[in-house]
Amino acid sequence: MMKGVMNQEEEGIDDDARDCFDSVQYHHSSTRASASAVALSPDVVKHVFPFEQSMETSIVDSFTKDGFVILQNVLPAEELRQSWSPYASQCFRDCFRILYENGHIAAPTDKINNAYTTNQGIKHGFAEFVMRSPGRYEISLRHLLFEKKQFCSIHDDKISSLSLPPLPYNPEELLLPLQSLLPRLLDINTHGEENNHDFNNNNNRSSESESVSILSSEMNLIHVSLLVATPGSSDQAWHADGGHVSLEQHLPCHCYNVFIALQDTPHTLGPTELRPESHFLTRGSLPKNMLAAKCRKTLQAPVWPALSLGDVLIFDYRILHRGRANNSSSSNNNNLANNRSYLVLTYAQPWFQDVLNFPKHPSIYQTTKIN
Repeated sequence: MMKGVMNQEEEGIDDDARDCFDSVQYHHSSTRASASAVALSPDVVKHVFPFEQSMETSIVDSFTKDGFVILQNVLPAEELRQSWSPYASQCFRDCFRILYENGHIAAPTDKINNAYTTNQGIKHGFAEFVMRSPGRYEISLRHLLFEKKQFCSIHDDKISSLSLPPLPYNPEELLLPLQSLLPRLLDINTHGEENNHDFNNNNNRSSESESVSILSSEMNLIHVSLLVATPGSSDQAWHADGGHVSLEQHLPCHCYNVFIALQDTPHTLGPTELRPESHFLTRGSLPKNMLAAKCRKTLQAPVWPALSLGDVLIFDYRILHRGRANNSSSSNNNNLANNRSYLVLTYAQPWFQDVLNFPKHPSIYQTTKIN
Protein backbone atom coordinates (compact mmCIF):
# COMPACT_ATOMS: atom_id res chain seq x y z
CA MET A 1 0.00 0.00 0.00
CA MET A 2 1.76 3.09 1.32
CA LYS A 3 5.36 3.91 1.65
CA GLY A 4 7.11 2.84 4.79
CA VAL A 5 10.34 3.33 6.60
CA MET A 6 12.49 1.60 3.98
CA ASN A 7 13.46 3.67 0.92
CA GLN A 8 10.85 6.15 1.96
CA GLU A 9 10.83 8.35 -1.11
CA GLU A 10 10.91 6.61 -4.47
CA GLU A 11 11.43 2.87 -4.14
CA GLY A 12 8.28 0.83 -3.63
CA ILE A 13 6.08 3.57 -2.21
CA ASP A 14 4.38 0.78 -1.30
CA ASP A 15 0.48 3.19 0.61
CA ASP A 16 -22.12 12.62 6.40
CA ALA A 17 -22.05 9.37 8.19
CA ARG A 18 -25.57 8.09 8.69
CA ASP A 19 -26.91 6.66 11.91
CA CYS A 20 -25.04 3.46 12.75
CA PHE A 21 -28.13 1.54 13.81
CA ASP A 22 -29.84 2.25 10.50
CA SER A 23 -26.69 1.35 8.61
CA VAL A 24 -26.53 -2.08 10.22
CA GLN A 25 -30.02 -2.82 8.98
CA TYR A 26 -29.49 -1.38 5.50
CA HIS A 27 -25.89 -1.83 4.49
CA HIS A 28 -25.65 -5.41 5.68
CA SER A 29 -28.99 -6.65 4.45
CA SER A 30 -27.51 -7.80 1.14
CA THR A 31 -26.79 -11.48 0.80
CA ARG A 32 -23.12 -12.35 1.03
CA ALA A 33 -21.55 -14.66 -1.51
CA SER A 34 -21.75 -18.28 -0.44
CA ALA A 35 -18.35 -19.19 -1.87
CA SER A 36 -15.21 -17.41 -2.99
CA ALA A 37 -15.43 -16.26 -6.59
CA VAL A 38 -11.65 -16.59 -6.97
CA ALA A 39 -9.87 -19.90 -6.42
CA LEU A 40 -7.37 -19.87 -3.55
CA SER A 41 -4.07 -21.76 -3.67
CA PRO A 42 -3.16 -24.20 -0.85
CA ASP A 43 -0.50 -21.86 0.58
CA VAL A 44 -3.13 -19.14 0.98
CA VAL A 45 -5.95 -21.24 2.44
CA LYS A 46 -4.35 -21.58 5.88
CA HIS A 47 -4.50 -17.79 6.27
CA VAL A 48 -8.20 -17.58 5.30
CA PHE A 49 -11.07 -17.56 7.78
CA PRO A 50 -14.81 -17.54 7.10
CA PHE A 51 -15.62 -14.97 9.75
CA GLU A 52 -17.60 -16.07 12.78
CA GLN A 53 -17.41 -14.49 16.23
CA SER A 54 -16.62 -17.89 17.72
CA MET A 55 -13.40 -17.87 15.68
CA GLU A 56 -12.14 -14.48 16.84
CA THR A 57 -9.43 -15.87 19.09
CA SER A 58 -8.08 -18.06 16.29
CA ILE A 59 -8.14 -15.09 13.93
CA VAL A 60 -6.26 -12.89 16.42
CA ASP A 61 -3.68 -15.63 17.00
CA SER A 62 -3.15 -16.09 13.27
CA PHE A 63 -2.81 -12.33 12.74
CA THR A 64 -0.31 -12.03 15.60
CA LYS A 65 1.81 -14.91 14.28
CA ASP A 66 1.68 -14.29 10.53
CA GLY A 67 1.20 -10.52 10.45
CA PHE A 68 -1.94 -10.73 8.34
CA VAL A 69 -5.25 -12.53 7.98
CA ILE A 70 -7.86 -12.91 5.24
CA LEU A 71 -11.55 -12.89 6.13
CA GLN A 72 -13.65 -14.50 3.44
CA ASN A 73 -17.11 -13.33 2.34
CA VAL A 74 -17.41 -11.07 5.38
CA LEU A 75 -18.87 -8.04 3.60
CA PRO A 76 -22.00 -7.80 1.43
CA ALA A 77 -20.78 -8.20 -2.15
CA GLU A 78 -23.85 -6.65 -3.74
CA GLU A 79 -23.62 -3.55 -1.54
CA LEU A 80 -19.97 -3.10 -2.54
CA ARG A 81 -20.83 -3.64 -6.20
CA GLN A 82 -23.60 -1.05 -6.15
CA SER A 83 -21.96 1.65 -4.01
CA TRP A 84 -18.22 1.52 -3.43
CA SER A 85 -17.07 -0.07 -6.70
CA PRO A 86 -18.63 2.65 -8.89
CA TYR A 87 -17.52 5.26 -6.35
CA ALA A 88 -13.90 4.17 -6.78
CA SER A 89 -14.16 4.57 -10.55
CA GLN A 90 -15.80 7.98 -10.27
CA CYS A 91 -13.28 9.18 -7.71
CA PHE A 92 -10.39 8.04 -9.89
CA ARG A 93 -11.77 9.92 -12.91
CA ASP A 94 -12.56 13.05 -10.91
CA CYS A 95 -9.13 13.15 -9.32
CA PHE A 96 -7.45 13.48 -12.72
CA ARG A 97 -10.09 15.95 -13.84
CA ILE A 98 -9.36 18.16 -10.81
CA LEU A 99 -5.61 17.87 -11.33
CA TYR A 100 -6.05 18.92 -14.95
CA GLU A 101 -8.49 21.77 -14.30
CA ASN A 102 -6.17 23.19 -11.65
CA GLY A 103 -3.15 23.10 -13.94
CA HIS A 104 -1.20 20.24 -12.36
CA ILE A 105 -1.24 17.81 -15.32
CA ALA A 106 -1.47 18.10 -19.10
CA ALA A 107 -4.66 16.08 -19.63
CA PRO A 108 -7.63 14.92 -17.52
CA THR A 109 -6.49 11.29 -17.55
CA ASP A 110 -3.78 9.06 -16.12
CA LYS A 111 -1.98 8.54 -19.45
CA ILE A 112 -1.22 10.34 -22.70
CA ASN A 113 0.19 8.13 -25.47
CA ASN A 114 1.21 5.50 -22.90
CA ALA A 115 3.04 8.09 -20.79
CA TYR A 116 1.80 8.79 -17.26
CA THR A 117 0.57 12.32 -16.65
CA THR A 118 1.79 12.36 -13.03
CA ASN A 119 5.17 11.60 -11.48
CA GLN A 120 5.94 8.93 -8.91
CA GLY A 121 6.60 9.53 -5.25
CA ILE A 122 5.56 11.66 -2.32
CA LYS A 123 7.73 14.59 -3.40
CA HIS A 124 5.61 14.77 -6.56
CA GLY A 125 2.35 13.98 -4.79
CA PHE A 126 -0.49 15.87 -3.17
CA ALA A 127 -2.22 15.75 0.18
CA GLU A 128 -5.02 13.75 -1.43
CA PHE A 129 -3.19 11.91 -4.21
CA VAL A 130 0.10 10.06 -4.73
CA MET A 131 1.34 7.79 -7.50
CA ARG A 132 3.04 5.12 -5.38
CA SER A 133 4.70 3.37 -8.32
CA PRO A 134 4.08 3.57 -12.08
CA GLY A 135 0.36 3.13 -12.71
CA ARG A 136 -0.44 2.58 -9.02
CA TYR A 137 -2.25 5.36 -7.17
CA GLU A 138 -3.50 6.13 -3.69
CA ILE A 139 -6.33 8.64 -3.28
CA SER A 140 -6.91 9.89 0.24
CA LEU A 141 -10.55 10.12 1.30
CA ARG A 142 -9.82 11.28 4.82
CA HIS A 143 -10.71 14.91 4.18
CA LEU A 144 -14.09 13.84 2.82
CA LEU A 145 -14.82 11.97 6.03
CA PHE A 146 -13.36 14.31 8.66
CA GLU A 147 -13.06 17.78 7.16
CA LYS A 148 -16.15 19.78 6.24
CA LYS A 149 -14.23 22.48 4.35
CA GLN A 150 -11.42 21.09 2.26
CA PHE A 151 -8.11 22.76 3.08
CA CYS A 152 -9.59 26.25 3.33
CA SER A 153 -7.40 27.14 6.31
CA ILE A 154 -4.30 26.04 4.40
CA HIS A 155 -4.84 27.51 0.97
CA ASP A 156 -7.13 30.43 1.79
CA ASP A 157 -8.63 31.72 -1.46
CA LYS A 158 -6.72 29.31 -3.71
CA ILE A 159 -9.49 26.74 -3.60
CA SER A 160 -11.01 25.22 -6.69
CA SER A 161 -14.77 24.82 -6.86
CA LEU A 162 -14.13 21.25 -8.02
CA SER A 163 -14.28 18.46 -5.50
CA LEU A 164 -14.02 14.72 -5.26
CA PRO A 165 -17.45 13.09 -4.99
CA PRO A 166 -18.90 12.76 -1.48
CA LEU A 167 -18.57 9.37 0.16
CA PRO A 168 -21.57 7.03 -0.24
CA TYR A 169 -21.55 6.82 3.57
CA ASN A 170 -19.04 6.36 6.39
CA PRO A 171 -16.92 3.42 5.19
CA GLU A 172 -16.55 2.17 8.76
CA GLU A 173 -20.17 1.08 8.57
CA LEU A 174 -19.03 -1.71 6.25
CA LEU A 175 -16.93 -3.13 9.07
CA LEU A 176 -19.64 -3.26 11.72
CA PRO A 177 -19.67 -7.10 11.50
CA LEU A 178 -16.04 -6.95 12.69
CA GLN A 179 -16.72 -4.51 15.53
CA SER A 180 -15.61 -6.88 18.28
CA LEU A 181 -12.65 -8.31 16.35
CA LEU A 182 -10.83 -5.21 15.12
CA PRO A 183 -9.90 -3.71 18.53
CA ARG A 184 -8.49 -7.10 19.57
CA LEU A 185 -5.89 -6.88 16.83
CA LEU A 186 -4.40 -3.88 18.65
CA ASP A 187 -3.02 -4.69 22.09
CA ILE A 188 -4.12 -1.38 23.57
CA ASN A 189 -2.46 -1.79 26.97
CA THR A 190 0.86 -3.24 25.85
CA HIS A 191 2.74 -0.08 24.90
CA GLY A 192 1.45 3.14 26.33
CA GLU A 193 2.93 6.39 27.52
CA GLU A 194 6.35 4.98 28.36
CA ASN A 195 6.99 4.16 24.71
CA ASN A 196 5.49 7.24 23.15
CA HIS A 197 8.72 9.25 23.26
CA ASP A 198 9.88 7.50 20.09
CA PHE A 199 6.93 8.98 18.28
CA ASN A 200 6.63 12.35 20.00
CA ASN A 201 9.82 13.52 18.33
CA ASN A 202 8.27 12.76 14.95
CA ASN A 203 4.94 14.40 15.68
CA ASN A 204 3.21 11.03 15.49
CA ARG A 205 0.88 11.53 18.41
CA SER A 206 -2.75 11.85 17.35
CA SER A 207 -4.80 14.54 19.06
CA GLU A 208 -7.70 14.63 16.63
CA SER A 209 -10.88 13.54 18.39
CA GLU A 210 -12.69 13.05 15.09
CA SER A 211 -10.27 10.22 14.29
CA VAL A 212 -11.77 8.00 16.98
CA SER A 213 -13.33 4.98 15.33
CA ILE A 214 -17.11 4.59 15.44
CA LEU A 215 -16.42 0.89 16.05
CA SER A 216 -14.43 1.35 19.26
CA SER A 217 -13.24 4.29 21.35
CA GLU A 218 -10.03 2.32 21.98
CA MET A 219 -8.71 2.78 18.45
CA ASN A 220 -8.42 5.54 15.87
CA LEU A 221 -9.23 5.48 12.19
CA ILE A 222 -6.16 7.36 11.04
CA HIS A 223 -6.63 7.05 7.31
CA VAL A 224 -9.12 6.17 4.57
CA SER A 225 -8.10 5.83 0.95
CA LEU A 226 -8.60 4.16 -2.39
CA LEU A 227 -5.71 2.14 -3.76
CA VAL A 228 -5.93 1.76 -7.53
CA ALA A 229 -3.62 -0.28 -9.77
CA THR A 230 -4.24 0.40 -13.44
CA PRO A 231 -3.58 -2.05 -16.31
CA GLY A 232 0.13 -2.08 -17.08
CA SER A 233 1.24 -1.21 -13.54
CA SER A 234 4.29 -3.25 -12.59
CA ASP A 235 5.31 -5.16 -9.47
CA GLN A 236 6.09 -2.94 -6.51
CA ALA A 237 9.22 -3.31 -4.46
CA TRP A 238 8.82 -5.16 -1.17
CA HIS A 239 8.20 -2.69 1.64
CA ALA A 240 6.58 -2.11 5.02
CA ASP A 241 4.12 0.73 5.58
CA GLY A 242 5.61 1.75 8.93
CA GLY A 243 8.24 1.00 11.52
CA HIS A 244 8.40 -0.52 14.98
CA VAL A 245 7.65 1.24 18.25
CA SER A 246 10.76 -0.25 19.84
CA LEU A 247 13.99 -1.50 18.31
CA GLU A 248 14.79 -3.36 21.53
CA GLN A 249 11.89 -5.80 21.52
CA HIS A 250 9.05 -6.94 19.29
CA LEU A 251 5.78 -5.44 20.48
CA PRO A 252 2.22 -6.25 19.42
CA CYS A 253 0.63 -4.49 16.49
CA HIS A 254 0.05 -0.76 16.96
CA CYS A 255 -1.29 -0.06 13.45
CA TYR A 256 -2.83 -2.13 10.66
CA ASN A 257 -4.50 -1.79 7.28
CA VAL A 258 -7.86 -3.19 6.27
CA PHE A 259 -8.01 -3.82 2.51
CA ILE A 260 -11.53 -4.25 1.11
CA ALA A 261 -11.57 -5.69 -2.40
CA LEU A 262 -13.96 -3.71 -4.60
CA GLN A 263 -13.99 -6.37 -7.31
CA ASP A 264 -12.92 -9.97 -7.70
CA THR A 265 -9.14 -9.77 -7.80
CA PRO A 266 -7.51 -12.69 -9.64
CA HIS A 267 -3.76 -12.70 -10.12
CA THR A 268 -4.08 -10.96 -13.50
CA LEU A 269 -5.25 -7.81 -11.67
CA GLY A 270 -2.26 -7.86 -9.31
CA PRO A 271 -3.53 -8.38 -5.75
CA THR A 272 -1.24 -7.70 -2.78
CA GLU A 273 1.48 -10.24 -1.99
CA LEU A 274 2.76 -10.67 1.58
CA ARG A 275 5.61 -12.46 3.34
CA PRO A 276 4.23 -14.19 6.46
CA GLU A 277 5.96 -13.45 9.78
CA SER A 278 8.12 -10.73 8.20
CA HIS A 279 6.79 -8.18 10.71
CA PHE A 280 9.30 -9.79 13.08
CA LEU A 281 12.12 -9.17 10.58
CA THR A 282 11.60 -5.46 9.85
CA ARG A 283 12.82 -4.45 13.32
CA GLY A 284 16.47 -3.48 13.03
CA SER A 285 18.52 -4.58 10.03
CA LEU A 286 16.18 -6.23 7.53
CA PRO A 287 18.91 -7.87 5.38
CA LYS A 288 20.61 -9.28 8.47
CA ASN A 289 17.35 -10.52 9.95
CA MET A 290 16.24 -12.13 6.68
CA LEU A 291 19.59 -13.87 6.26
CA ALA A 292 19.40 -15.18 9.81
CA ALA A 293 15.86 -16.45 9.24
CA LYS A 294 16.96 -18.14 6.03
CA CYS A 295 19.85 -19.84 7.82
CA ARG A 296 17.49 -21.01 10.56
CA LYS A 297 15.06 -22.18 7.85
CA THR A 298 12.31 -20.03 9.36
CA LEU A 299 12.01 -17.58 6.46
CA GLN A 300 8.49 -17.94 5.11
CA ALA A 301 7.70 -18.02 1.41
CA PRO A 302 5.54 -15.18 0.06
CA VAL A 303 1.78 -15.64 -0.10
CA TRP A 304 -0.28 -14.14 -2.92
CA PRO A 305 -3.99 -14.19 -2.05
CA ALA A 306 -6.49 -13.60 -4.85
CA LEU A 307 -9.36 -11.80 -3.14
CA SER A 308 -13.04 -11.97 -4.05
CA LEU A 309 -15.53 -9.14 -3.80
CA GLY A 310 -16.56 -9.12 -0.12
CA ASP A 311 -13.23 -10.45 1.17
CA VAL A 312 -11.10 -8.45 3.62
CA LEU A 313 -7.31 -8.53 4.00
CA ILE A 314 -5.96 -7.16 7.29
CA PHE A 315 -2.22 -6.75 7.77
CA ASP A 316 0.23 -5.32 10.29
CA TYR A 317 1.86 -2.04 9.24
CA ARG A 318 5.28 -3.63 9.77
CA ILE A 319 4.89 -6.64 7.45
CA LEU A 320 6.67 -6.89 4.10
CA HIS A 321 4.23 -6.73 1.21
CA ARG A 322 3.89 -5.45 -2.33
CA GLY A 323 1.28 -4.86 -4.97
CA ARG A 324 1.75 -7.15 -7.94
CA ALA A 325 1.55 -6.17 -11.59
CA ASN A 326 -1.85 -5.58 -13.14
CA ASN A 327 -1.46 -7.61 -16.33
CA SER A 328 -4.98 -7.05 -17.59
CA SER A 329 -5.61 -5.04 -20.72
CA SER A 330 -7.54 -1.83 -21.22
CA SER A 331 -8.76 -0.75 -24.63
CA ASN A 332 -8.45 2.95 -23.84
CA ASN A 333 -7.62 5.36 -21.06
CA ASN A 334 -11.28 5.87 -20.19
CA ASN A 335 -11.99 2.18 -19.59
CA LEU A 336 -11.64 1.61 -15.84
CA ALA A 337 -13.10 -1.90 -15.81
CA ASN A 338 -9.71 -3.54 -15.26
CA ASN A 339 -8.49 -1.20 -12.55
CA ARG A 340 -7.75 -3.12 -9.38
CA SER A 341 -9.30 -1.08 -6.57
CA TYR A 342 -9.14 -1.53 -2.82
CA LEU A 343 -10.90 0.56 -0.19
CA VAL A 344 -8.36 0.96 2.60
CA LEU A 345 -9.03 1.80 6.25
CA THR A 346 -6.05 2.19 8.58
CA TYR A 347 -6.53 1.69 12.32
CA ALA A 348 -4.09 2.48 15.10
CA GLN A 349 -3.74 2.80 18.82
CA PRO A 350 -4.96 6.24 19.96
CA TRP A 351 -1.50 7.70 20.51
CA PHE A 352 -0.19 6.90 17.02
CA GLN A 353 -0.43 9.06 13.92
CA ASP A 354 1.14 8.26 10.54
CA VAL A 355 3.01 11.26 9.18
CA LEU A 356 4.96 9.42 6.49
CA ASN A 357 2.60 8.30 3.79
CA PHE A 358 0.98 11.46 2.42
CA PRO A 359 2.48 14.94 2.03
CA LYS A 360 0.70 17.65 4.01
CA HIS A 361 0.60 19.87 0.92
CA PRO A 362 0.14 20.86 -1.85
CA SER A 363 -3.49 20.03 -2.45
CA ILE A 364 -5.13 18.93 -5.69
CA TYR A 365 -7.64 21.71 -4.93
CA GLN A 366 -4.91 24.34 -5.07
CA THR A 367 -5.25 26.24 -8.35
CA THR A 368 -1.69 27.52 -8.60
CA LYS A 369 0.30 25.28 -10.90
CA ILE A 370 2.82 23.03 -9.18
CA ASN A 371 6.19 22.88 -10.96
